[in-house]
Amino acid sequence: MCHKPMPIMTETEIKKFQLYIKKEDKCWFWTHSTNRLGYGFFFLRCNTYLAHRVAFFLHNALDPAEHDVLHTCDTPTCVNPDHLFLGTHLDNMTDMIVKGRDKHEFGEARSSSKLTDDIIRDLRSRLLFWGCVTTWAKEFSVNKTTISKALRKQKWKHIN
Repeated sequence: MCHKPMPIMTETEIKKFQLYIKKEDKCWFWTHSTNRLGYGFFFLRCNTYLAHRVAFFLHNALDPAEHDVLHTCDTPTCVNPDHLFLGTHLDNMTDMIVKGRDKHEFGEARSSSKLTDDIIRDLRSRLLFWGCVTTWAKEFSVNKTTISKALRKQKWKHIN
């Protein structure tokens, strides 16, 4: 993952950052803007930085640079420096899996899925006899690539 270098912050910028922190017993919660994954972000000099990375930088006087900043508490909005540590992207992914936060949904369990397991089974059985990917894509209001990948088991691998 590519991260922007962290600029040296002025006292005014630091005070502005601190305005958005609600300190509680353990976690310090970011109360301003968050991304779709729930991580706080902070605008600084026309750039956007993840709030927990800024907190790590301010507390440690160390730019996390190409490292990920991980949470011991697994709370995306937490900016408590005592809960933050550096790691590689692999460390971050391993931490996610070990702690059971790997929520990769597939097939009809994905909220964005337009197809169901039964439709995929039906399409795969049709393939043996007749059909056209373009026609099926129109029938189910999906892209031809979606149908092709499902038929070749590049997607929907869990369906026999």
